[in-house]
Amino acid sequence: MAESGSHPQPRRGLAWKLLLLIGLLALALGIVYLLVPQPWLLDRRANERLLGMSYQQLFQQVPTLPDYLIVVYRFFGLYLLAFGALFSFVVLTAFRRGERWAWWAVFPGLGALLALQTYLIAVHIPVSPFLWLDLIVIILWGVALAFSLQRK
Repeated sequence: MAESGSHPQPRRGLAWKLLLLIGLLALALGIVYLLVPQPWLLDRRANERLLGMSYQQLFQQVPTLPDYLIVVYRFFGLYLLAFGALFSFVVLTAFRRGERWAWWAVFPGLGALLALQTYLIAVHIPVSPFLWLDLIVIILWGVALAFSLQRK
């Protein structure tokens, strides 16, 4: 993990580029959630399965629900946008410089977040297409971790 001294050297190979890709994916998905007119339809099958009814049935019972869902999904888009921007900034600055805190934030920190996220998706909405995107991000994260641990 460390070379000379006690902190990891994250400047190896493709590590920072793979991590930057994770940040850019979050940014892009955040923009999509902010711009799509009916963002809940991006994961329609999974949501309807979890709800036990179609959106059409649900909207008949609660006509104001589409407006509420737009707000909820826009906040999710803002979260992804902010996360992607902050994560990308950390990767492009402190992580590339080899600052120890950035390595810990990127690998154990993001790893814990990804593990929890994957668990929640797999348990609650396993038919979600976002499970596959989540698994791709985990693979990118794992490969980046492997590159960050390589010695010169």
